[in-house]
Amino acid sequence: MIDIADQYRIIATGAGWVDRTIGPTARGRLRFDGADRASFLQALLSNEVAALAAGAGTYALYLTPQGRLIADLHVFVRPDGLVVDVPAQKAAALAAMFELPADIAPVPVEINQLDNQALVRYYEKEWRRWE
Repeated sequence: MIDIADQYRIIATGAGWVDRTIGPTARGRLRFDGADRASFLQALLSNEVAALAAGAGTYALYLTPQGRLIADLHVFVRPDGLVVDVPAQKAAALAAMFELPADIAPVPVEINQLDNQALVRYYEKEWRRWE
């Protein structure tokens, strides 16, 4: 684990992540991997995802074909995947909804729900690249 001085330096000179995984405003996170991850989400969300550069993010809506709201979310582009911030109580159901049959999404996109430990390991690895 990184000590508090290193954590402060990283947040002061770069960016930080506030963990909101408990309480009424709890958020969950899904990670999308695969060669077609950006175009996959581009086809399903209300906002531009495919044109986002690494390090960028956007707010978007996941809608039914009839335009009804399924979830609001934030998409963050990492160099090696997409991290999607979703309401915590919907995270597991959304992960299942994004799993489309092969005839609809022929290029496989892997979707993983990030728990706190997986998220900490992922961002610890990212933080070490700042040193």
